Amino acid sequence: RKLRLEAGMSFLDIGCGWGSLVIAAAQCGAQAHGVTLSRVQYDEANRRIEELGLSEQARVEFRDYREFDGLTFDRIASIGMVISPQVYFIHPSQIPKTVTWHFSAT
Repeated sequence: RKLRLEAGMSFLDIGCGWGSLVIAAAQCGAQAHGVTLSRVQYDEANRRIEELGLSEQARVEFRDYREFDGLTFDRIASIGMVISPQVYFIHPSQIPKTVTWHFSAT
């Protein structure tokens, strides 16, 4: 709700963990994309996406978010990165300049 996602919007979840937010966004009609550095979470998130029949709307990659180049997203979230003990807070300046995003603090 807070992301104000609408059908057809593109969404990125940085540090998506088990993929719950990616799945919820896809179920709202968004094109949802997640990235994680955990191979176990990557496998499980994609298994859940496949099991729910959301492969056309959602995907999770085993990848560092700083490696994105030229991608555009309507919304970006980073819940998992904020709570992970191994990672520090992501400041918007850390998102590659080639990734286009729209910020809303509401």
